[in-house]
Amino acid sequence: MAIPLSSKVTQIIGLVVFMRRSSATSVDLAASESVGLFAHQSGAKLIASQGDVEVRAEASSMEMTSELLFTISSNKDELLISAPKLRLNGGGSSITLDNGGILEETPGDYLVKSP
Repeated sequence: MAIPLSSKVTQIIGLVVFMRRSSATSVDLAASESVGLFAHQSGAKLIASQGDVEVRAEASSMEMTSELLFTISSNKDELLISAPKLRLNGGGSSITLDNGGILEETPGDYLVKSP
């Protein structure tokens, strides 16, 4: 990561924190090994009031888990999930989409309903 010339650089036990000079309007964290965030008592939030939020695993896999309800939603647009192979599992049933077609599997009844 290039360090802007107008940055204040602080190093705390191997963690480098970049604070850009303009009233700390931007904070960048960089570590040669890993960065972890943990909240013991309350929750954690990542909010961008304007602009995109991007999370990437550039050379490995990514995992998100929840003990209870896990919600993914888009309030004003579509939800796009894209991969060479997509598999949706729930309760022993699954739907697999790939270049070979669509495979639906279930150990129980397969019902199709409309109003």
